[in-house]
Amino acid sequence: MIRSIGVEEYINAFLVDKGVRPGMLLEPADYKERTEKDPIIKERICSIRAAFPSLKVIVTPFHQALLTKDTQCHTEDLNSCVKIGHAIGYPCADEYLQTLAIHDKEYTHAIEIILRLYSHIEMNTHEFQIFANKCISLEKQPVFETIAHKAHRAIQTDPTLSLLVESVFVRVSTVIPPIVLMNKLIQGGDFTQEEMDEFDNILFNLGCREDDLLGYTFTFANPVHRGVGITLLSLFLHNPASPFYPLQRYPGKLDEVNRETHAFAEELRNALDSAK
Repeated sequence: MIRSIGVEEYINAFLVDKGVRPGMLLEPADYKERTEKDPIIKERICSIRAAFPSLKVIVTPFHQALLTKDTQCHTEDLNSCVKIGHAIGYPCADEYLQTLAIHDKEYTHAIEIILRLYSHIEMNTHEFQIFANKCISLEKQPVFETIAHKAHRAIQTDPTLSLLVESVFVRVSTVIPPIVLMNKLIQGGDFTQEEMDEFDNILFNLGCREDDLLGYTFTFANPVHRGVGITLLSLFLHNPASPFYPLQRYPGKLDEVNRETHAFAEELRNALDSAK
C-alpha cells in the first residue's frame, strides 16, 4: 500500500489522519496532468482514500485536491492561496502576499519539514519533504519544530512507518534574490558563504561548467571580478534565450546554446585569470 501510493504522499496522508496537519494537497501538475479528474491523480486520490477512509476530498477552484478531515471545509473556502495555506497547515500562510511582493527584492526564508528514512531502506532517496513554506522571518520556526516533533511521535506509534522513518526535522535556508547579490556587488560588498553558494547555483543554472566558471574562486574586491559577477547576474535575470524556453522544443538548439555558453564562460574565465 505504501509503495503503491508513494512514501511521501502516504506519510502526509497518515499525518492528516492523525491530526498532525489539517490537510494535504495533491497538485495535478506534479503528475504532468491538468485537473483532479485526470487518470494518475484520480487513481492516487482513490488509493489514499482506501488507506485512510476518514479523509474527504475537496477540489479547489484551481483543480487541486485537498484531503482533509475537516468537515466544515468546502470548495468556496479555498478560493485563495492564503486560505489553501491554512487548510494544509502552513504556519506562514498569512505572509503569502507579503512574501510574494518582496521575494525578488529581499531575503526571505524557506522552512521545510523533512522526513529521513533509515539508510538500509531500499529507496532512490532517503529524504522526503513533508511540506515547505516561505516565510518573511524565522519567527515561526518554533511552530515548524513543534509540527516536526508531533509528526515523528505519531509515526513512532505506527508499527510499519516506525521501521521506515529515522527522523523528522526542520531545515531552514535563506532565499537570496539575484538582484540582492547584484546590488551588493555594485555597492562594493563581498558575499557571505551562503550568498556565494547561491551565486554558484545561479552559474549552474546559466549552464556554466566546472571547467569554466562553476566553482571559480572570485575575488570581488577586484573590480574586474566584481564586473564579471554583475554581468553574470544580469544575464541570469534577463537572458536573451528566455523567450525560447524550454529549449528542448527546438531540436539541436540546446546543444548549440550549451556550446556558446561554454565559450562565453571560458572567455570570462580568461579575463578573470588575467586580472588576478
